[in-house]
Amino acid sequence: MSVIPLVVNQALVISIVTSPKKMMFAVQLTSLSVNLVHLTSWSIMLVCQVHRVCSSCLDIRSAYISEFEKLFDVNVKGVFLGMKHAARIMIPLKKGSIISLRSVASALGGLGSHAYAGSKHAILGLTKNVGTELGLHGIRVDCVSPYAILTGLALTHLLEEERTKDAMAGFRDFTGRNANLQGVELTTTDVANDVLFLASDEARYVSGANLKVDGGFTCSNHSLRVCR
Repeated sequence: MSVIPLVVNQALVISIVTSPKKMMFAVQLTSLSVNLVHLTSWSIMLVCQVHRVCSSCLDIRSAYISEFEKLFDVNVKGVFLGMKHAARIMIPLKKGSIISLRSVASALGGLGSHAYAGSKHAILGLTKNVGTELGLHGIRVDCVSPYAILTGLALTHLLEEERTKDAMAGFRDFTGRNANLQGVELTTTDVANDVLFLASDEARYVSGANLKVDGGFTCSNHSLRVCR
């Protein structure tokens, strides 16, 4: 299996995902660079990885509408634009795989601010609806929802000077203690492998799915733990 990411001449195409024209340009530039139309033996794949975390405010009375709008612009509008312009390339080819990266907040409430949780749930709805339309053209649309991982985005709620080694260790300790699957730490490689699975022929009849890479976190009752 071969994958065509948004890369042109080994350089990542970075666009402002809230701009329809720039998203369209990024997808078109990629398709022209690798000549998608003639590479019929390749798996055509777009991974929508857009992510913004707003403040940790959980009181809806104190939430700022400006933060809500900015977060939805990136997390939801950005993914929508990626799907829209990828579909323009994939529909004539009658194949393709669009995969969005979400989080466990797309399946449970109480894991972030209202805007953050709402945006994650919105992408799941988009995945199902777009998958319904594009299935007629042989295109699959799925999303992957991982448990917490220590990446550069994990501590964005902290000031830069507060993102210390102790803060990182505290994050790993907290997520480890609250994980359902013990003895294993989720890594970015685990998530990448699941994305590749969804893009591969092994998942050729999977569409509209939300693959939860969470060690069973979202199937656990975190308020009443009878088994622990």
